[in-house]
Amino acid sequence: MPKSIFKELKIYEKENQKEFEKIEEEAEKELSNQNIPEDILNIFFEFHDGNIKELAQNGEDIVLTIETEEEQIKIVNFKNGVFLENEIEEYTKKDINEYCVWLYYELYKRNDKYELHILIQKEEGLKYVTIKCDNIQNVIERN
Repeated sequence: MPKSIFKELKIYEKENQKEFEKIEEEAEKELSNQNIPEDILNIFFEFHDGNIKELAQNGEDIVLTIETEEEQIKIVNFKNGVFLENEIEEYTKKDINEYCVWLYYELYKRNDKYELHILIQKEEGLKYVTIKCDNIQNVIERN
């Protein structure tokens, strides 16, 4: 690559980095202004790289069972939950006995309801799940 093109590329990269940082700052500000109780925020902190064992409709609620990296089983109940988006729907009708890893999440509070966006890794690629609910409860923790 000619030096002149490389120099232009470096300038372009710097500009993109500044724009990316600006977007991240705005997103962080938006997420921190959600007025979500601390106990609900704390539920999801240990879920990164956890193995999702179940994510299913249970009557009016949605139940999530996840095994954390520390091999703790955690069960979370989403009161009056509905799936707004569910790219792993074929797995949510039964126990998930295969590779299904929680990667990242974002939690929002809109009109007194919670909206949880989850990025999941499956063997065939990345999947996305969005749950809307009235309340989120940490039901159980066990080793």
